[in-house]
Amino acid sequence: MARPFRSTLLAAAALAAALPLSAQEPWDACFRLGVLRASGLRDDRLSQDTGGVLAAAGAYPVTRRGWACFEVGYRRLMDLSMTPATGTRTLDRLDGYFVGAGYRHALPVEGVYAQAGLRLAAHRAFHRDILVGAGSGGSDQWNDTRGAQKLSLEPVVSLGARFSTRNSVELAIGRASFEDAFGVARGNLLVELSLAVHL
Repeated sequence: MARPFRSTLLAAAALAAALPLSAQEPWDACFRLGVLRASGLRDDRLSQDTGGVLAAAGAYPVTRRGWACFEVGYRRLMDLSMTPATGTRTLDRLDGYFVGAGYRHALPVEGVYAQAGLRLAAHRAFHRDILVGAGSGGSDQWNDTRGAQKLSLEPVVSLGARFSTRNSVELAIGRASFEDAFGVARGNLLVELSLAVHL
């Protein structure tokens, strides 16, 4: 992992660990669990197009209707496919971490907000060709290829709604740059729907 990102990630992890201690006014701290949809990952042989995301986030009021927001999270997408003609299975996985900061603004509808910011993300792709029955005694053989870690800066906009004191939902749309296991860079649109539990 690149040293600048490692330092940033460690600082963000410390923030996430401190969230339970900061779960009081004026901080708004939460954990988010969501479903991630990324365009074209299967076509680019990176993974399936749908995966999961887990994040810790905090917001601090800076104006009467605005908050500074911070987050740290993890993503994973995986795909297992098979070529019937050869009996070869293919496993593609893409996972990584991100840290983010942005601004949240309360909209006129109570509990609804809009948010915009940037995420610094680090992802690594993994590719495995599984040769079914090609080994001795009919066992499987496989060849693994691991990609380099890819750093990217992702713009993201979100729309969220707080429907209780403990829960909210958020829809986020962003643009990410990934790199497959063979070093080919890709640009992909990300859509994330998550449920947050506030502390």
